[in-house]
Amino acid sequence: KKGWMGKREGKGKGWNEGKELGRLSRMECEVMGFVTVGLPRLGISKGEVRRKGVCDVVGLAGLPEVWSGVKEWWVGWLQNGSMTGPRSGRREVAVVGATGRVGRRVVKKLLESDGDVGVVAVARSKEKVKEMGWGRNVRVVLGDVCDEEIRKNVLGSENLDALVWTASAGRGDRTPDEVDGDAVADWAHSLASRWRIDPPEMLFDFRVESNGVSSFSPLDDVIMGGVSASRLVPRAQEGYASFEGNVSLEQNGGFCQARAMLPSPWDLRDFEGIELRVRGDGKRYKINLKNTTEPEFVHQAKFDTVVNEWQTLRVPFRKFIPVKRGRVLYGEGPSLYESQLDPSQILSFSLVASKLDVGGMADPLFRPGPFQLDVAWVAAYRPSLPRFVLLSSAGVTRPSWTDEQKRAHPMEASIPIVKLNPGNILNAKLRGEQHLADSGIPYAIVRSTSLREEYPLGKIQVGQGDLFTGIIACDDVARYLVDCLTDPQSVNQVVEIRSVVTLPLT
Repeated sequence: KKGWMGKREGKGKGWNEGKELGRLSRMECEVMGFVTVGLPRLGISKGEVRRKGVCDVVGLAGLPEVWSGVKEWWVGWLQNGSMTGPRSGRREVAVVGATGRVGRRVVKKLLESDGDVGVVAVARSKEKVKEMGWGRNVRVVLGDVCDEEIRKNVLGSENLDALVWTASAGRGDRTPDEVDGDAVADWAHSLASRWRIDPPEMLFDFRVESNGVSSFSPLDDVIMGGVSASRLVPRAQEGYASFEGNVSLEQNGGFCQARAMLPSPWDLRDFEGIELRVRGDGKRYKINLKNTTEPEFVHQAKFDTVVNEWQTLRVPFRKFIPVKRGRVLYGEGPSLYESQLDPSQILSFSLVASKLDVGGMADPLFRPGPFQLDVAWVAAYRPSLPRFVLLSSAGVTRPSWTDEQKRAHPMEASIPIVKLNPGNILNAKLRGEQHLADSGIPYAIVRSTSLREEYPLGKIQVGQGDLFTGIIACDDVARYLVDCLTDPQSVNQVVEIRSVVTLPLT
């Protein structure tokens, strides 16, 4: 302090001339700290400050201007030991739980992946923040995620573009219900008015008695001499319709189809694909879209279901490939396929259960016999990316499994986290998931298997149905969470992940 302030007798230079150290105002002390610590980090020596005075060095006329220019930087230094804070106008991503074993890795990967992204790091421990060594692209918010003021501080930024939630109740004084349930719900609710997107354009809403079912008729393999049979059954009181029937291989059959010939074509050029809310039986189904009058020619895509679990699935138009009589129509030259789906002129929509996969190969998930696909609605979705990525846990649904599910999956039902469920944490996490899914925000929910810091990086295996067990490296989890932010296929998806490590041969 004496090096540039001068002695107590008043021999100093610059704006503070004649001032005694004991009488400095709080503002003056903070500016003094900026000059003694901050300016050297900007390439300005303390000797230059002593010779010219702080105002001349900074190039401003007086103390108020100096303070307004340095306050943001100095507050960053006070928080975490570095000159911090994203530049004005920069896109920001908030990481909640930023000093945890996954959160700190998410911050690192965000900074590595995009040099023009600012990170808002939400953490409880000032000491842990100092250990991170973050630079200027990180704005630190210290506090409890359950605190409303902390939430307002983070969400008050106009530049906030996305949020990654890695926080969870640990050894602190907060319970899983408070952190994994209530806090996630509060943050999602606060962001809903800001990030909620227009809902999908409803094409068939089977939750309404009069909407859609009457447009469909069966088109089964009986037209080729087979004996398979299907129907679309309205169950509006339960909130869905059921595509159900029996697929038989007798007499060279093997498919059922529920087709809707549209009274007027759909123009979906402003949309990215088809969204369905379905509950399946673990089998694979296909969608046929027809936009020409050419017989037996359709564009086709597939989707997989999970036994007795509702899913919101998105099938982008780019995934539909041209098929005729079960065979892919490949193109010539640089074009892989003979044609691309034109979504501006959709003439018919079909749901298909078949022994054949897209392209005519055998469907590995097919089993002859009865099938049932419950469909709540079919819609067209607009382009979007996840804005709220939530790290959850595999096993969240297992405490409520039926005896039948437990018998079908005894190992998955008996792992320690499920049997112990400490602090009711799995139920709290599931409640947080449900609040986020109901918020209207484009989200991605990632259920991680058991986390390990010292574990080999591997191929990330992705599944649905809450059936995964295993281990995954924290680095792999962080990489997947960051990748979700730029992956349109992650929107409104709930997945579980684990590592598949290939050991070297010896």
